[in-house]
Amino acid sequence: MDRSRQTSFTAIAALFVLAFAGQALAEGAVARPAADPARGHALYQSRCAVCHGVHGDGKGPVASSLEPRPRDFTTGQYRIRSTPPGQPATGADLYRTISRGMNGTAMPAWSGLPSADRWALVDYLQSLSPRFAGDEPASIAIPPAPPVTSDAIARGRLVYERLTCNTCHGETGRGDGPAGAALKDTSGRPVRPYDMTTGRPKRGNAPEDVFVAVRAGIEGTPMPGFDGTVTDDDTWDLVRYVQSLARDASPPYAGQTEGTASVDVPVVAAATAAPDEAVARGAVVYGMFCFACHGVDGKGPIGANFVADPTRLAKSDEVLLKTIREGMTGTVGVMPPWGPVINEGQQRDVLAYIRASFGAPTAPP
Repeated sequence: MDRSRQTSFTAIAALFVLAFAGQALAEGAVARPAADPARGHALYQSRCAVCHGVHGDGKGPVASSLEPRPRDFTTGQYRIRSTPPGQPATGADLYRTISRGMNGTAMPAWSGLPSADRWALVDYLQSLSPRFAGDEPASIAIPPAPPVTSDAIARGRLVYERLTCNTCHGETGRGDGPAGAALKDTSGRPVRPYDMTTGRPKRGNAPEDVFVAVRAGIEGTPMPGFDGTVTDDDTWDLVRYVQSLARDASPPYAGQTEGTASVDVPVVAAATAAPDEAVARGAVVYGMFCFACHGVDGKGPIGANFVADPTRLAKSDEVLLKTIREGMTGTVGVMPPWGPVINEGQQRDVLAYIRASFGAPTAPP
């Protein structure tokens, strides 16, 4: 894949995490049911294998089109954890990521799945690595957040310099530090330091999320964890400074939502022959769930090529909506059923976008 096409994939991938944005996800409020890895395996094959591979090794059919690459679950390493450095993620950490998705990646929020299904996926994912064979570690304790003040931000700047964060993240937090260009993750792939001016870290931009990221580190990357080496007060000061760097930040940091995921939403313009609100909404849904297989331009590379084969859109709305809702038999892991994830209105919106952008704007008679 050429760089420009990969850039297009990467840019639009950020839309995936918009799924069900604005919902307050009470991830920890639902008790974990009895383990059901067999059900999790079936769910995984129909919804996750397209990116993460049938064996969970991150080698799904669309993996090479995505940047960053899908997680290799067999390593047991997870970017988003609530545990001290060196400790595996908890089941609740995995449940939270499944529910909320991951900012700036092609990992969507699966909050539309029943809670029991999300827990079953956790059971299956944990079965793929021996790291989860022992007792589950405790999460890092998060003390109450102090008020946002200019003094706290100034102190946080000093912590940022003392911990040499600028070596990777740069003097102004743009991810352009002198060591940043040479960084690689544990798989040997280049990894870029987080650009703090975006205000969109992968785990979410609530202050508590940033606090845990500082203390836990980002497993599998050069980002260390400072649990046990930095005081709570210094950590909170650093959090305030980091959040002050966001381009739209002004205390109390406009645009942040305490305790919920926040996403960066690029604008996707429909190549529309029927410019209405449904098409515009459908462009967002397509960016969330469809582009990785069907392409930004509707030409594949994995899913149906709507442009080369116009007969695919010559079917009635009812037939195409059924396909969206129920998936395609015989293409497990490639065309999953989206009925449990997007509601009927979203299904109709994405069909309107596909028709307007890649084929006849209205259904055949």
